[in-house]
Amino acid sequence: MRAHLPVSGLLALLLLSCGTTQAPVETAPALPPPDAESSPPPPPGPEPVQDIEIIAPELVFNEDIEQESPYVSVESEALPPHPAVDLAVKYYTEGLRGRFQAALERFGPLRPLFQKTFEEEGVPTELIYITLTESLCQSRARSRVGAYGLWQFMKRTARLYGLKINSFIDERAHTEKATRAAARYLKDSIADLGDDLLLVIASYNCGTGNVQRAIRRCGSTDFWTLRPCLPRETRNFVPSVLAAMEIGRNPGKYGFSYFEEPPEAVETLFIPTSVHMQKLAKQSGIPTEEILRLNPELRGKYTPPEGYGIRVPAGTKDAVLQGIPVHIVQEGQSLSGLAAKYKVRQALLAKVNDLAVDAPLKPGQRLYIPEEVTEGYHTVRRGENPYTIARQYGIPLERLLEANNLTKRSLIHPGRQLKIPGAVSEPVVTAKKYKIRRGDTLSKIARRFSTTVIRIKELNNLTSERLTPGTLLLIE
Repeated sequence: MRAHLPVSGLLALLLLSCGTTQAPVETAPALPPPDAESSPPPPPGPEPVQDIEIIAPELVFNEDIEQESPYVSVESEALPPHPAVDLAVKYYTEGLRGRFQAALERFGPLRPLFQKTFEEEGVPTELIYITLTESLCQSRARSRVGAYGLWQFMKRTARLYGLKINSFIDERAHTEKATRAAARYLKDSIADLGDDLLLVIASYNCGTGNVQRAIRRCGSTDFWTLRPCLPRETRNFVPSVLAAMEIGRNPGKYGFSYFEEPPEAVETLFIPTSVHMQKLAKQSGIPTEEILRLNPELRGKYTPPEGYGIRVPAGTKDAVLQGIPVHIVQEGQSLSGLAAKYKVRQALLAKVNDLAVDAPLKPGQRLYIPEEVTEGYHTVRRGENPYTIARQYGIPLERLLEANNLTKRSLIHPGRQLKIPGAVSEPVVTAKKYKIRRGDTLSKIARRFSTTVIRIKELNNLTSERLTPGTLLLIE
Protein backbone atom coordinates (compact mmCIF):
# COMPACT_ATOMS: atom_id res chain seq x y z
CA MET A 1 0.00 0.00 0.00
CA ARG A 2 1.28 3.45 -0.83
CA ALA A 3 2.28 5.44 2.24
CA HIS A 4 1.08 9.04 1.90
CA LEU A 5 2.61 11.97 3.73
CA PRO A 6 -0.16 13.99 5.44
CA VAL A 7 -0.14 17.75 4.91
CA SER A 8 0.41 18.46 8.62
CA GLY A 9 3.63 16.45 8.65
CA LEU A 10 5.13 17.71 5.38
CA LEU A 11 7.77 20.04 6.78
CA ALA A 12 8.09 18.36 10.17
CA LEU A 13 9.65 15.38 8.40
CA LEU A 14 12.20 17.77 6.87
CA LEU A 15 13.10 19.24 10.30
CA LEU A 16 11.74 22.63 9.24
CA SER A 17 9.35 24.75 11.25
CA CYS A 18 5.82 25.35 10.00
CA GLY A 19 4.70 28.70 11.42
CA THR A 20 1.80 30.46 9.74
CA THR A 21 2.35 33.86 8.15
CA GLN A 22 0.24 36.66 9.56
CA ALA A 23 -0.29 40.09 8.08
CA PRO A 24 1.79 42.08 8.64
CA VAL A 25 4.65 39.58 9.09
CA GLU A 26 6.93 39.97 12.09
CA THR A 27 10.52 40.42 11.02
CA ALA A 28 13.82 39.56 12.64
CA PRO A 29 16.93 41.75 12.35
CA ALA A 30 18.11 41.59 8.76
CA LEU A 31 20.97 39.23 8.03
CA PRO A 32 24.16 40.86 6.73
CA PRO A 33 24.29 40.85 2.93
CA PRO A 34 26.44 38.12 1.38
CA ASP A 35 29.95 38.90 0.22
CA ALA A 36 29.57 40.49 -3.19
CA GLU A 37 32.67 38.79 -4.55
CA SER A 38 31.71 35.30 -3.43
CA SER A 39 28.04 35.51 -4.43
CA PRO A 40 26.99 34.67 -7.99
CA PRO A 41 25.63 37.67 -9.87
CA PRO A 42 21.81 37.66 -9.79
CA PRO A 43 19.96 37.13 -13.07
CA PRO A 44 18.74 40.34 -14.68
CA GLY A 45 15.50 41.63 -13.20
CA PRO A 46 12.59 43.32 -14.98
CA GLU A 47 13.21 46.69 -16.54
CA PRO A 48 11.70 49.58 -14.59
CA VAL A 49 8.45 50.90 -16.00
CA GLN A 50 9.02 54.13 -17.89
CA ASP A 51 6.59 56.89 -18.72
CA ILE A 52 5.06 56.54 -22.16
CA GLU A 53 4.94 59.61 -24.33
CA ILE A 54 1.48 59.74 -25.87
CA ILE A 55 2.88 61.66 -28.84
CA ALA A 56 4.97 58.65 -29.88
CA PRO A 57 3.57 56.85 -32.95
CA GLU A 58 3.92 53.41 -31.33
CA LEU A 59 3.09 52.16 -27.85
CA VAL A 60 6.00 51.15 -25.66
CA PHE A 61 5.18 47.92 -23.85
CA ASN A 62 7.02 46.36 -20.96
CA GLU A 63 9.05 43.41 -22.15
CA ASP A 64 8.31 39.94 -20.88
CA ILE A 65 10.83 38.87 -18.26
CA GLU A 66 13.13 36.07 -19.34
CA GLN A 67 13.03 34.02 -16.16
CA GLU A 68 15.96 31.79 -15.26
CA SER A 69 14.78 28.81 -13.23
CA PRO A 70 15.37 29.87 -9.58
CA TYR A 71 16.02 26.29 -8.48
CA VAL A 72 19.02 25.35 -6.41
CA SER A 73 21.11 22.66 -8.08
CA VAL A 74 21.70 19.74 -5.70
CA GLU A 75 22.83 17.01 -8.02
CA SER A 76 24.72 14.72 -5.65
CA GLU A 77 22.61 11.57 -5.64
CA ALA A 78 24.02 10.67 -2.23
CA LEU A 79 22.79 13.93 -0.72
CA PRO A 80 20.17 13.11 1.95
CA PRO A 81 16.86 15.00 1.86
CA HIS A 82 17.38 17.37 4.79
CA PRO A 83 20.58 18.96 3.43
CA ALA A 84 18.92 19.29 0.01
CA VAL A 85 16.25 21.56 1.47
CA ASP A 86 18.77 23.33 3.71
CA LEU A 87 20.92 24.04 0.66
CA ALA A 88 17.91 25.47 -1.16
CA VAL A 89 17.13 27.72 1.83
CA LYS A 90 20.75 28.90 1.79
CA TYR A 91 20.51 29.63 -1.93
CA TYR A 92 17.43 31.82 -1.46
CA THR A 93 18.81 33.61 1.61
CA GLU A 94 22.28 34.22 0.19
CA GLY A 95 22.76 33.70 -3.52
CA LEU A 96 19.30 35.00 -4.53
CA ARG A 97 18.58 37.15 -1.49
CA GLY A 98 17.69 40.46 -3.14
CA ARG A 99 15.52 38.93 -5.82
CA PHE A 100 13.79 36.62 -3.36
CA GLN A 101 12.95 39.56 -1.08
CA ALA A 102 11.44 41.34 -4.11
CA ALA A 103 9.48 38.16 -4.89
CA LEU A 104 8.09 38.08 -1.33
CA GLU A 105 7.04 41.71 -1.64
CA ARG A 106 5.07 40.83 -4.79
CA PHE A 107 3.71 37.69 -3.11
CA GLY A 108 2.43 39.46 0.04
CA PRO A 109 -0.46 41.43 -1.51
CA LEU A 110 -1.46 38.38 -3.61
CA ARG A 111 -1.27 35.81 -0.82
CA PRO A 112 -4.90 36.25 0.36
CA LEU A 113 -6.14 35.76 -3.22
CA PHE A 114 -3.95 32.67 -3.67
CA GLN A 115 -5.10 31.19 -0.38
CA LYS A 116 -8.79 31.90 -0.99
CA THR A 117 -8.65 30.40 -4.50
CA PHE A 118 -6.87 27.24 -3.34
CA GLU A 119 -9.34 26.83 -0.47
CA GLU A 120 -12.28 27.20 -2.87
CA GLU A 121 -10.80 24.48 -5.09
CA GLY A 122 -10.09 22.19 -2.13
CA VAL A 123 -6.31 22.29 -2.61
CA PRO A 124 -3.83 22.45 0.33
CA THR A 125 -2.79 26.07 0.74
CA GLU A 126 0.84 25.05 1.36
CA LEU A 127 1.08 24.78 -2.42
CA ILE A 128 0.61 28.52 -3.03
CA TYR A 129 4.36 28.94 -2.48
CA ILE A 130 5.07 27.16 -5.77
CA THR A 131 4.81 30.54 -7.51
CA LEU A 132 7.87 31.80 -5.60
CA THR A 133 10.01 29.06 -7.11
CA GLU A 134 8.34 29.00 -10.51
CA SER A 135 8.39 32.69 -11.42
CA LEU A 136 9.56 34.66 -8.37
CA CYS A 137 5.89 35.77 -8.38
CA GLN A 138 6.19 37.77 -11.63
CA SER A 139 3.13 37.99 -13.87
CA ARG A 140 5.12 38.18 -17.09
CA ALA A 141 7.95 35.77 -16.35
CA ARG A 142 8.82 33.58 -19.34
CA SER A 143 11.07 30.52 -19.17
CA ARG A 144 13.44 29.38 -21.89
CA VAL A 145 11.07 26.59 -22.86
CA GLY A 146 8.03 28.88 -23.20
CA ALA A 147 6.33 28.51 -19.80
CA TYR A 148 4.75 31.84 -18.88
CA GLY A 149 3.13 33.79 -16.08
CA LEU A 150 2.96 33.57 -12.28
CA TRP A 151 2.34 29.83 -12.45
CA GLN A 152 4.51 29.06 -15.50
CA PHE A 153 1.98 27.28 -17.69
CA MET A 154 2.95 25.86 -21.05
CA LYS A 155 0.46 26.76 -23.78
CA ARG A 156 -1.10 23.32 -24.16
CA THR A 157 -1.69 22.89 -20.42
CA ALA A 158 -2.97 26.46 -20.08
CA ARG A 159 -5.61 25.88 -22.75
CA LEU A 160 -6.62 22.57 -21.14
CA TYR A 161 -7.41 24.54 -17.98
CA GLY A 162 -9.41 27.24 -19.72
CA LEU A 163 -6.84 30.01 -20.24
CA LYS A 164 -7.14 31.93 -23.52
CA ILE A 165 -4.04 32.57 -25.60
CA ASN A 166 -4.32 34.46 -28.88
CA SER A 167 -2.94 37.52 -30.64
CA PHE A 168 -4.61 39.88 -28.17
CA ILE A 169 -4.41 38.21 -24.75
CA ASP A 170 -2.40 35.59 -22.89
CA GLU A 171 -4.34 34.72 -19.75
CA ARG A 172 -1.35 32.91 -18.27
CA ALA A 173 -0.45 36.43 -17.10
CA HIS A 174 -3.93 37.05 -15.63
CA THR A 175 -3.50 36.78 -11.86
CA GLU A 176 -6.95 35.48 -10.89
CA LYS A 177 -7.56 33.19 -13.88
CA ALA A 178 -4.07 31.66 -13.88
CA THR A 179 -4.23 31.07 -10.12
CA ARG A 180 -7.56 29.27 -10.53
CA ALA A 181 -6.07 27.15 -13.32
CA ALA A 182 -3.02 26.28 -11.17
CA ALA A 183 -5.26 25.22 -8.27
CA ARG A 184 -7.31 22.98 -10.57
CA TYR A 185 -4.19 21.43 -12.07
CA LEU A 186 -2.90 20.60 -8.58
CA LYS A 187 -6.32 19.25 -7.60
CA ASP A 188 -6.15 16.86 -10.54
CA SER A 189 -2.61 15.85 -9.57
CA ILE A 190 -3.80 15.01 -6.04
CA ALA A 191 -6.59 12.89 -7.55
CA ASP A 192 -4.00 10.99 -9.62
CA LEU A 193 -1.17 10.71 -7.07
CA GLY A 194 -2.85 10.83 -3.66
CA ASP A 195 -2.22 13.27 -0.83
CA ASP A 196 1.58 12.99 -0.77
CA LEU A 197 2.37 16.63 -1.45
CA LEU A 198 5.98 15.96 -2.40
CA LEU A 199 4.79 13.89 -5.35
CA VAL A 200 2.18 16.52 -6.21
CA ILE A 201 4.84 19.25 -6.21
CA ALA A 202 7.03 17.08 -8.44
CA SER A 203 4.13 16.59 -10.85
CA TYR A 204 3.70 20.36 -11.18
CA ASN A 205 7.16 20.47 -12.71
CA CYS A 206 7.23 17.33 -14.86
CA GLY A 207 3.62 16.09 -15.07
CA THR A 208 1.83 13.25 -13.32
CA GLY A 209 2.83 10.79 -16.05
CA ASN A 210 6.54 11.26 -15.35
CA VAL A 211 5.98 10.88 -11.61
CA GLN A 212 4.01 7.67 -12.14
CA ARG A 213 6.76 6.30 -14.39
CA ALA A 214 9.37 7.18 -11.76
CA ILE A 215 7.31 5.32 -9.13
CA ARG A 216 7.23 2.22 -11.33
CA ARG A 217 10.93 2.47 -12.21
CA CYS A 218 12.16 2.94 -8.64
CA GLY A 219 9.48 0.80 -7.00
CA SER A 220 8.66 3.38 -4.32
CA THR A 221 6.21 6.19 -3.64
CA ASP A 222 8.67 8.01 -1.35
CA PHE A 223 9.93 11.11 -3.14
CA TRP A 224 13.45 10.92 -1.72
CA THR A 225 13.73 7.29 -2.78
CA LEU A 226 12.41 7.79 -6.31
CA ARG A 227 14.15 11.14 -6.77
CA PRO A 228 16.97 9.67 -8.95
CA CYS A 229 14.27 8.33 -11.34
CA LEU A 230 12.75 11.78 -11.91
CA PRO A 231 13.89 14.34 -14.52
CA ARG A 232 16.94 16.29 -13.36
CA GLU A 233 15.10 19.62 -13.01
CA THR A 234 12.33 18.02 -10.93
CA ARG A 235 14.85 16.62 -8.44
CA ASN A 236 15.86 20.22 -7.71
CA PHE A 237 12.39 21.72 -8.03
CA VAL A 238 10.83 19.93 -5.03
CA PRO A 239 13.47 20.93 -2.42
CA SER A 240 13.41 24.45 -3.88
CA VAL A 241 9.63 24.70 -3.38
CA LEU A 242 9.96 23.33 0.16
CA ALA A 243 12.61 25.98 0.87
CA ALA A 244 10.36 28.73 -0.54
CA MET A 245 7.52 27.36 1.59
CA GLU A 246 9.67 27.44 4.72
CA ILE A 247 10.88 31.01 4.13
CA GLY A 248 7.44 32.23 3.03
CA ARG A 249 5.85 30.94 6.23
CA ASN A 250 8.65 32.12 8.53
CA PRO A 251 10.26 35.13 6.80
CA GLY A 252 11.50 36.82 9.96
CA LYS A 253 13.53 33.75 10.88
CA TYR A 254 15.62 34.28 7.74
CA GLY A 255 15.76 38.08 7.77
CA PHE A 256 13.01 38.59 5.19
CA SER A 257 9.73 40.48 5.47
CA TYR A 258 6.54 41.06 3.52
CA PHE A 259 3.05 42.42 4.13
CA GLU A 260 -0.38 41.15 3.19
CA GLU A 261 -1.70 44.49 2.01
CA PRO A 262 -5.41 45.03 1.29
CA PRO A 263 -6.19 44.26 -2.36
CA GLU A 264 -5.94 47.19 -4.72
CA ALA A 265 -9.30 48.86 -5.38
CA VAL A 266 -10.17 48.05 -8.99
CA GLU A 267 -13.30 47.50 -11.04
CA THR A 268 -13.85 45.47 -14.20
CA LEU A 269 -15.12 47.17 -17.33
CA PHE A 270 -16.28 45.17 -20.35
CA ILE A 271 -14.87 46.68 -23.53
CA PRO A 272 -17.22 45.38 -26.25
CA THR A 273 -14.86 45.83 -29.17
CA SER A 274 -11.25 46.29 -30.20
CA VAL A 275 -10.01 49.65 -28.98
CA HIS A 276 -6.51 51.04 -29.40
CA MET A 277 -5.19 51.27 -25.84
CA GLN A 278 -3.27 54.45 -26.53
CA LYS A 279 -6.51 56.15 -27.57
CA LEU A 280 -8.34 54.61 -24.61
CA ALA A 281 -5.72 55.95 -22.22
CA LYS A 282 -5.60 59.40 -23.81
CA GLN A 283 -9.38 59.86 -23.79
CA SER A 284 -9.85 58.50 -20.28
CA GLY A 285 -6.91 60.30 -18.70
CA ILE A 286 -5.52 57.05 -17.24
CA PRO A 287 -1.86 56.46 -18.12
CA THR A 288 -1.35 53.63 -20.60
CA GLU A 289 1.18 51.95 -18.32
CA GLU A 290 -1.45 51.86 -15.56
CA ILE A 291 -3.87 49.96 -17.81
CA LEU A 292 -1.09 47.55 -18.78
CA ARG A 293 -0.02 47.05 -15.15
CA LEU A 294 -3.55 46.09 -14.13
CA ASN A 295 -4.00 43.89 -17.21
CA PRO A 296 -0.67 42.13 -17.88
CA GLU A 297 -2.43 39.56 -20.08
CA LEU A 298 -2.98 42.17 -22.83
CA ARG A 299 -0.42 41.40 -25.54
CA GLY A 300 -0.63 44.19 -28.09
CA LYS A 301 -2.07 47.57 -28.89
CA TYR A 302 -5.73 46.55 -28.98
CA THR A 303 -8.30 45.04 -26.69
CA PRO A 304 -9.75 41.78 -28.13
CA PRO A 305 -12.26 42.36 -30.96
CA GLU A 306 -14.74 39.89 -29.45
CA GLY A 307 -14.93 42.03 -26.30
CA TYR A 308 -13.04 41.69 -23.05
CA GLY A 309 -13.27 42.76 -19.41
CA ILE A 310 -10.32 44.89 -18.33
CA ARG A 311 -9.45 46.00 -14.81
CA VAL A 312 -9.30 49.75 -14.18
CA PRO A 313 -8.72 51.78 -11.00
CA ALA A 314 -11.84 52.01 -8.84
CA GLY A 315 -13.96 55.00 -9.72
CA THR A 316 -12.61 55.39 -13.26
CA LYS A 317 -15.08 53.22 -15.18
CA ASP A 318 -17.04 56.17 -16.57
CA ALA A 319 -13.85 57.95 -17.64
CA VAL A 320 -12.59 54.84 -19.45
CA LEU A 321 -15.93 54.48 -21.25
CA GLN A 322 -15.26 57.89 -22.79
CA GLY A 323 -12.33 56.33 -24.65
CA ILE A 324 -14.53 53.83 -26.50
CA PRO A 325 -15.55 55.21 -29.92
CA VAL A 326 -19.36 55.60 -30.02
CA HIS A 327 -21.64 56.86 -32.76
CA ILE A 328 -25.13 58.25 -32.11
CA VAL A 329 -27.35 57.21 -35.00
CA GLN A 330 -28.95 60.02 -37.01
CA GLU A 331 -32.13 59.88 -39.10
CA GLY A 332 -31.65 57.85 -42.28
CA GLN A 333 -28.34 56.23 -41.30
CA SER A 334 -27.71 52.52 -41.88
CA LEU A 335 -25.18 49.93 -40.85
CA SER A 336 -23.74 49.75 -44.35
CA GLY A 337 -23.36 53.53 -44.54
CA LEU A 338 -21.71 53.75 -41.11
CA ALA A 339 -19.41 50.82 -41.94
CA ALA A 340 -18.24 52.71 -45.04
CA LYS A 341 -17.89 55.95 -43.07
CA TYR A 342 -15.72 54.42 -40.36
CA LYS A 343 -13.89 52.01 -42.73
CA VAL A 344 -14.87 48.85 -40.88
CA ARG A 345 -16.59 45.71 -42.11
CA GLN A 346 -20.38 45.80 -41.80
CA ALA A 347 -20.38 42.29 -40.29
CA LEU A 348 -17.92 43.38 -37.59
CA LEU A 349 -19.91 46.53 -36.81
CA ALA A 350 -23.08 44.42 -36.44
CA LYS A 351 -21.36 41.76 -34.30
CA VAL A 352 -19.86 44.28 -31.88
CA ASN A 353 -23.27 45.83 -31.32
CA ASP A 354 -25.14 42.51 -31.17
CA LEU A 355 -27.19 43.29 -34.25
CA ALA A 356 -28.19 41.41 -37.38
CA VAL A 357 -26.16 42.45 -40.43
CA ASP A 358 -29.22 43.98 -42.06
CA ALA A 359 -30.81 45.37 -38.89
CA PRO A 360 -32.49 48.79 -39.28
CA LEU A 361 -31.16 51.57 -37.03
CA LYS A 362 -33.14 54.03 -34.92
CA PRO A 363 -32.24 57.70 -34.41
CA GLY A 364 -30.50 58.18 -31.08
CA GLN A 365 -29.23 54.57 -30.98
CA ARG A 366 -25.67 54.23 -29.61
CA LEU A 367 -23.26 52.11 -31.65
CA TYR A 368 -19.76 51.07 -30.64
CA ILE A 369 -17.32 51.66 -33.49
CA PRO A 370 -14.64 48.94 -33.58
CA GLU A 371 -11.06 49.35 -34.71
CA GLU A 372 -10.54 47.22 -37.81
CA VAL A 373 -7.58 45.13 -36.66
CA THR A 374 -5.80 43.06 -39.27
CA GLU A 375 -2.32 41.68 -39.72
CA GLY A 376 0.23 44.15 -40.98
CA TYR A 377 3.48 43.26 -42.74
CA HIS A 378 7.07 44.40 -42.36
CA THR A 379 9.82 44.11 -44.95
CA VAL A 380 13.05 43.07 -43.25
CA ARG A 381 15.91 45.53 -43.68
CA ARG A 382 19.63 44.88 -43.40
CA GLY A 383 20.77 44.64 -39.79
CA GLU A 384 17.32 43.83 -38.40
CA ASN A 385 16.42 40.77 -36.37
CA PRO A 386 13.16 39.47 -34.84
CA TYR A 387 13.93 41.12 -31.50
CA THR A 388 14.37 44.64 -32.92
CA ILE A 389 11.30 44.24 -35.15
CA ALA A 390 9.16 43.09 -32.21
CA ARG A 391 10.35 46.10 -30.20
CA GLN A 392 9.57 48.42 -33.12
CA TYR A 393 5.93 47.31 -33.22
CA GLY A 394 5.47 47.04 -29.45
CA ILE A 395 4.63 43.32 -29.49
CA PRO A 396 6.18 40.43 -27.52
CA LEU A 397 8.98 38.62 -29.37
CA GLU A 398 7.25 35.26 -28.91
CA ARG A 399 4.15 36.60 -30.63
CA LEU A 400 6.13 37.70 -33.69
CA LEU A 401 7.96 34.36 -33.86
CA GLU A 402 4.68 32.46 -33.52
CA ALA A 403 3.01 34.35 -36.37
CA ASN A 404 5.92 33.63 -38.73
CA ASN A 405 6.86 30.07 -37.68
CA LEU A 406 10.25 31.25 -36.42
CA THR A 407 12.37 30.42 -33.39
CA LYS A 408 14.77 32.65 -31.48
CA ARG A 409 17.62 31.13 -33.51
CA SER A 410 16.02 31.66 -36.92
CA LEU A 411 17.88 33.82 -39.42
CA ILE A 412 15.87 36.35 -41.40
CA HIS A 413 17.18 37.94 -44.58
CA PRO A 414 16.65 41.44 -45.96
CA GLY A 415 13.57 41.63 -48.19
CA ARG A 416 11.58 38.97 -46.34
CA GLN A 417 7.98 39.87 -45.46
CA LEU A 418 7.05 39.22 -41.81
CA LYS A 419 3.51 39.22 -40.45
CA ILE A 420 2.97 41.72 -37.63
CA PRO A 421 0.08 40.16 -35.66
CA GLY A 422 -2.55 42.47 -34.24
CA ALA A 423 -1.20 45.49 -36.09
CA VAL A 424 -3.26 47.72 -38.35
CA SER A 425 -2.20 47.32 -41.96
CA GLU A 426 -0.40 50.53 -42.77
CA PRO A 427 2.71 51.53 -44.69
CA VAL A 428 5.91 50.70 -42.85
CA VAL A 429 7.90 53.81 -41.99
CA THR A 430 11.31 53.66 -43.59
CA ALA A 431 14.15 54.08 -41.11
CA LYS A 432 17.10 56.33 -41.82
CA LYS A 433 20.67 55.60 -40.81
CA TYR A 434 22.56 58.23 -38.83
CA LYS A 435 26.26 58.05 -37.97
CA ILE A 436 26.94 59.29 -34.43
CA ARG A 437 29.30 62.26 -34.23
CA ARG A 438 31.42 63.42 -31.34
CA GLY A 439 29.28 65.51 -28.95
CA ASP A 440 26.01 63.91 -29.99
CA THR A 441 23.46 62.92 -27.35
CA LEU A 442 20.24 60.99 -27.79
CA SER A 443 18.16 64.05 -26.90
CA LYS A 444 19.96 66.16 -29.55
CA ILE A 445 19.45 63.45 -32.19
CA ALA A 446 15.79 63.03 -31.20
CA ARG A 447 15.15 66.79 -31.61
CA ARG A 448 16.98 66.85 -34.95
CA PHE A 449 14.80 64.10 -36.42
CA SER A 450 11.52 65.01 -34.62
CA THR A 451 11.37 61.75 -32.70
CA THR A 452 11.84 60.69 -29.07
CA VAL A 453 14.73 59.28 -27.04
CA ILE A 454 12.57 56.31 -26.06
CA ARG A 455 11.85 55.52 -29.72
CA ILE A 456 15.53 55.69 -30.70
CA LYS A 457 16.50 53.40 -27.81
CA GLU A 458 13.77 50.93 -28.76
CA LEU A 459 14.66 50.86 -32.44
CA ASN A 460 18.35 50.32 -31.70
CA ASN A 461 17.99 48.06 -28.65
CA LEU A 462 19.92 50.53 -26.46
CA THR A 463 20.01 50.02 -22.69
CA SER A 464 21.83 53.25 -21.86
CA GLU A 465 22.30 56.71 -23.38
CA ARG A 466 26.05 56.33 -23.87
CA LEU A 467 26.95 56.82 -27.56
CA THR A 468 30.06 55.84 -29.51
CA PRO A 469 31.10 58.15 -32.37
CA GLY A 470 31.00 56.36 -35.72
CA THR A 471 28.22 53.96 -34.72
CA LEU A 472 25.16 53.86 -36.97
CA LEU A 473 21.71 54.50 -35.49
CA LEU A 474 18.36 53.72 -37.09
CA ILE A 475 16.06 56.75 -36.97
CA GLU A 476 12.38 56.83 -37.98
